[in-house]
Amino acid sequence: MTDEQLRAKNKETVEKYFQLHGAARLPLFADDGVKIIPFNPTPHTAFEWRGKEHLRANFEYNSKDLSTWEFTDMEFYPFLDPNFFMVKTSGHGVHSDGSAYENNYIFTIRLENGLIKELCEYMNPVNGLTASGMEVPKDLLWSEEKMSGMGAREVKK
Repeated sequence: MTDEQLRAKNKETVEKYFQLHGAARLPLFADDGVKIIPFNPTPHTAFEWRGKEHLRANFEYNSKDLSTWEFTDMEFYPFLDPNFFMVKTSGHGVHSDGSAYENNYIFTIRLENGLIKELCEYMNPVNGLTASGMEVPKDLLWSEEKMSGMGAREVKK
């Protein structure tokens, strides 16, 4: 198989991951596949689910808590290595308690033989905290005024 054929096969798997929800994603992973969330609201801690049974537990929890989850605005970036992709996307859904949740993400995905070996989910942890009811102190947030002094402009998503 050429690199281009392998890249196309792997891209199909990556695209399916973002179309499916919950345990329907499980067949896309290798038996020893892993999902990692390296940056999250817990200081100095990364979360990971290694192997299909741990992945199943995570996916089942996600589909119960966020039954309406959807990824949008997806941008797929293949790397020179046909087994490595980056995806930039947004996601939104409704928690089981009725509260809305949305976030922005970067995913890095390593594949082998068309199956996901490692999926790293990078998200904005502040959105996770505020969705959980935490209020971020205003003096810690970067304001439009502060950032405009550095030449930035605020863009609402």
